[in-house]
Amino acid sequence: MPTLPSETNHFGPLSGTPTVTIQQDVASSPINDVWDIVKKAYHDASACFQVYELMKKSFQLRQSGWPLSTYFTEMNCLFMELDYRRLIDLKNPYDIAKLKKRTSEERVYMFLAGPDHNLDRVCSCVLAIVPLPDLTEA
Repeated sequence: MPTLPSETNHFGPLSGTPTVTIQQDVASSPINDVWDIVKKAYHDASACFQVYELMKKSFQLRQSGWPLSTYFTEMNCLFMELDYRRLIDLKNPYDIAKLKKRTSEERVYMFLAGPDHNLDRVCSCVLAIVPLPDLTEA
C-alpha cells in the first residue's frame, strides 16, 4: 500500500506542521481536547501564512498603469483583509488609539510608495501635510 507524503516526511498538508506530534497528542488527550489541538496546529499556521502573504502583497503592490482608484481599492482590500486576520486584543483606550494612528500612518506610506512616477509630486504634497492624513483623506 503506498504511503502518503505526510506519512513519509512527517509534515502535514500545511508545510511545517508536524503530523507525528499531532497524532501523538490526539492519541493521549481526552476527546474534548482533540479539537483544540487540531485547531491550534492547523489554524495558527494557516493564519500566519495568510497574514504573511497579505503583507507581502501590500508591500509589493504598485499602480503599474492602473487607474489610481483601482490601485487604491486593491490596497484598501488588502488592508481590510489584514485587519480581519490580525485582531488586536488591547484593553487600554489610549493604546488602541495610538496603535490605530500608527497603523493609519504606515498605510499611507505603503500606499504612497506605489503610484506611478507621474504622481510623485502629489505624493510629496501629501507627505508634507501635518498631521499626516488618513488614507481615505490623502
